[in-house]
Amino acid sequence: MSTYIPAPGSCAYRVCMAVLSVGAMAETSIAADEKKSTSFVSSVLADAVTAGLLTRRRDESRGIVYGKGPRLSPAALDPDAQPITEAAEQLLASRSPAPATAVEPEAPAKKKPGVLAGTKRNVLPEFDLSTVRVTLAPKADHHAKKKPGETKWGPLFDKLAAISITGDALPTAELPAVYGKALQAAARSYSIATGGRVKFRVGLGKNKCTVQRIA
Repeated sequence: MSTYIPAPGSCAYRVCMAVLSVGAMAETSIAADEKKSTSFVSSVLADAVTAGLLTRRRDESRGIVYGKGPRLSPAALDPDAQPITEAAEQLLASRSPAPATAVEPEAPAKKKPGVLAGTKRNVLPEFDLSTVRVTLAPKADHHAKKKPGETKWGPLFDKLAAISITGDALPTAELPAVYGKALQAAARSYSIATGGRVKFRVGLGKNKCTVQRIA
């Protein structure tokens, strides 16, 4: 299997991170977000597809779609988490003056909640969307930065979209702050899927995030 790792900050790296966060992404959406052509996107993602980080398929309604490959994980995008090569092992062995003295094995470290074993990146805990109460509240003054891509937060956005906007009272839901970044990306994806007819603003607070339907 290829050990290709996209450079942090590159288009391929951003797409891999987005797919991990929000799921499959259409090539046209990626091109619009990157302000590049679809042929450029196809070219720069070719290595990630070959390496098994991404999958590439054609969807009848969305065209070319990039999804999660069998090798894609937070650890696969972290150069420090990659396995040591055979050549490196031989080099380290040649520099070792003597075998290490046997010591008592240490007790395995406890895995911290919200952290995937073998990685350095946080994983969001599961959240029951049926417990979210949707209300009408004054318009929140937040400026959300959003990302493209499909969303798994559809049930929440469906609830908000089902309530009509009345004057300055907007359909509003509040969730723990840890979900804010994921909701920002998911809100944009939902809006794209509706052709821009339904729009949301996601505000990030210290202890909570606020999702409001603004159109």
